[in-house]
Amino acid sequence: MSRMNKIQRDNALMMNHFGFLHENAPAPFNPEYKPYAGKVCKLTVEFLQEQGVYEHMTLKQRQDYDVYRKRYDKVMAKYEHVHRLASH
Repeated sequence: MSRMNKIQRDNALMMNHFGFLHENAPAPFNPEYKPYAGKVCKLTVEFLQEQGVYEHMTLKQRQDYDVYRKRYDKVMAKYEHVHRLASH
């Protein structure tokens, strides 16, 4: 491999890595980061378990009805409301 090809390959790798980091910024640099998202996820799964969703619905049915996302959005809305109240 010639020196010029190696430089071009290294530049392409660096740009790919930069693109990945740009799309997946760490929490302090990500304005959409929500420190309570993990807790919301846990509460969502616990609720769905209590309701028997995992026992009575197939993965395909849960995906078709968008069960997790709908419940997650409801729980997240409550957390964001509380978070807004606490920040004022």
